[in-house]
Amino acid sequence: LTQMKIEERTEPLNIFIHSSFSEFLEKFINVSFLFRETIRFELNIIGYLLDEPFKIDRDFEILPKQNSHIQNKDNLTNYNWLEFVSSSFLIRNNSLNIFYSADIGSKNDLFLFDEFSMDYMITEATHIDFNEIADAANIINPKKCYLVHINDEESLRNNIAKLTEKDKSKLQLTYDGMNISL
Repeated sequence: LTQMKIEERTEPLNIFIHSSFSEFLEKFINVSFLFRETIRFELNIIGYLLDEPFKIDRDFEILPKQNSHIQNKDNLTNYNWLEFVSSSFLIRNNSLNIFYSADIGSKNDLFLFDEFSMDYMITEATHIDFNEIADAANIINPKKCYLVHINDEESLRNNIAKLTEKDKSKLQLTYDGMNISL
């Protein structure tokens, strides 16, 4: 947001965040000295609830589900004011289903939307074993599985190189600024 303010952004910005974090984000923006009155663009903080689809425009719907990424934080007792939520998303339009994992905690999170046929997967590759991702991609069978949140690119490239040609063709390392045509 600071960079957007410095660059004098004028286009509206929508931030979708779990409803339990909406008030926290508003306060965080203020304590970061990014007061709404000082920015030149419309800032919309839009809360969502787990397991309740929401529209981002007339053609796209998003279904969020809780994943296991931060479930181990429930034992922290000094933060009862903070809800621990980590979401994965099914992004849908009339013809496509796209699974976006966000940060996840286990291979089971890759199957949160197993009742849907997936056209594409976008999954993080840091908090989960590569072989679990490759196995999930074979089971889910998307046209392509894009790997994001890459911690060790060389290791991922080596692991992909060991796969069959068919399996290699399904997995794609991503990079900042990458454009994908669907």
